[in-house]
Amino acid sequence: MHYYIGIMTKRFNLFLNVFIAITICGSTFSQIRPSFSYYETHIFKADSTYKVFYVYKIPYNHFVFIKDGKKYTANFRLSIEVTDTASNHVTRQIEDKIIASVNYDETNSDNNYFEGITKFNLSSGKYFLHPMITDLNSNRDLKLPEVRIDLISTKEKDFYRPLVVDKSLMKCDNKLLYKLTNFNDCVPLSENEFNLIIPCKDTSVSQIYVRLLNNKDTVYSGNISESFICGILPEECEERIVLDSSKNIIPTRNFILKNFSHKLKEGNLRIYLSRDKNLVDEHPFVLDVTWFKKPFSLRDSKEAIKLLKYIDKETVIDSLLKFDSNDYPDVLFNYWKKYDPDTSTEFNPLMNEYYQRIDLMIFHFSALSGKSGAATDRGMTYIKFGKPKSIERSSNQYGKVVEKWFYKNPLRVFEFIDQNGTGDYVLKK
Repeated sequence: MHYYIGIMTKRFNLFLNVFIAITICGSTFSQIRPSFSYYETHIFKADSTYKVFYVYKIPYNHFVFIKDGKKYTANFRLSIEVTDTASNHVTRQIEDKIIASVNYDETNSDNNYFEGITKFNLSSGKYFLHPMITDLNSNRDLKLPEVRIDLISTKEKDFYRPLVVDKSLMKCDNKLLYKLTNFNDCVPLSENEFNLIIPCKDTSVSQIYVRLLNNKDTVYSGNISESFICGILPEECEERIVLDSSKNIIPTRNFILKNFSHKLKEGNLRIYLSRDKNLVDEHPFVLDVTWFKKPFSLRDSKEAIKLLKYIDKETVIDSLLKFDSNDYPDVLFNYWKKYDPDTSTEFNPLMNEYYQRIDLMIFHFSALSGKSGAATDRGMTYIKFGKPKSIERSSNQYGKVVEKWFYKNPLRVFEFIDQNGTGDYVLKK
């Protein structure tokens, strides 16, 4: 019997409803459901029109898969209508897509994504994109957010919108290409490092000045010169979106900003760009820094502080709660910073692991009595020591279900008994 964070898949809606209702430490969590589909729009100039690229990213577990021989397939249709500001129809794109997998667990995963792209040729003006996805196996429609496209202001800028890309390159058709991170134009807060590709329309410029303002803090200020020249074209490659070159796109000098994302905190990121430090554009590009996989038990800072009770003393928790409630996020961050294995980054993997374990225990071990799974003996054991090496389940001489959890390095064995048949296992030894 195994327990993984990845188990939270198609049952997630049920889990979320249960999680919202569960009371921990005498208070009820109020959670906001995160987005499970992502999209970006990227605009580049062709000879007489603009190339508009609608890029989307949807986890596998959003679709209904049907077994077809030895594989599982999902079929969906993406329909995007383009209208002008007077709601007049301009154009429409309809594309049918197929997802295939030989692994059933992948079909239930919110870590496996299908990424696609739809392209439009539009003249200068202002438009709205109206995207709709239809799951063809279930005939269920998903209306995605409307997107506003302003090609007039784009024409006036010296730079196109910066693109967030993975630090590592992806091999595609024997070429090493940058892969779009593709999370709603956001910089993900994670252990991974990301780069910015900044397309400058003037290819004669050899360097540009960049200032990054994260919330109120300047995290980068200086000139960058590393670049490459080509017309950028987002393309599909193995269900991912890469940045390739195209002769049909007017070339830009594409500057590369590296080694900045580990300095970022959740919030907004303002990107000020200029050819000259003394002539900084006062109309920055604005991105979000988002912790997409943030544990639900960490989203309310006050309750997250209370949940430290499984690893720290009540007096310590009380001292943290004496601060102003507006300071709770920073108080919690500073508490965990002293345990951070890598203090050079803002993302703390130890804090993330702790609250992921709490989420998992709430989902798996909440008893019929209404007791939170995190407060059960099995839950607290998992929170403190993590996933056991193995689990054995049996019945004792009184017909009670017994679980033994085995750990290594160091060797530990925990024995739990379900005394009342309610799923509330009690630690016996």
